[in-house]
Amino acid sequence: MSTSDQTPLSPLPGTAPSGAWRIGTADHEDGDGRLAIFAIVTRPTPTSLRLLGTGFYLQPKGGFATAAHVALEAQKLISERPGSVGISHTLPDGRTFFRPIWKFFIHPTADVAFGVPNSSMTELAKSIALRFFV
Repeated sequence: MSTSDQTPLSPLPGTAPSGAWRIGTADHEDGDGRLAIFAIVTRPTPTSLRLLGTGFYLQPKGGFATAAHVALEAQKLISERPGSVGISHTLPDGRTFFRPIWKFFIHPTADVAFGVPNSSMTELAKSIALRFFV
């Protein structure tokens, strides 16, 4: 059966009509959704990364959501080597930084967690450190 033979699905309950929502910045400007989603990685060595999972920002200062199973693995690694797990944070100009994760708040039954990154990050390509002032 080709896709043209299929009846279109009706919108899911709670689906917003086209044009009813947008992605925006903290300054209320249009935002790039690709910058809101990121990889959660571990740094087994200073020059290597390993993917643990993904997350997406909920707050302008970095608070984010991820799956609880990702947060549990990350917490274990952080307890063994503080600063070894972080966000692969991409800026609008395309530069990517490693931003260590400070803490997770994990839901006791649902597969969801809230994470809080550290206030500093290191540019992966050049090892340049930046610090956020909050």
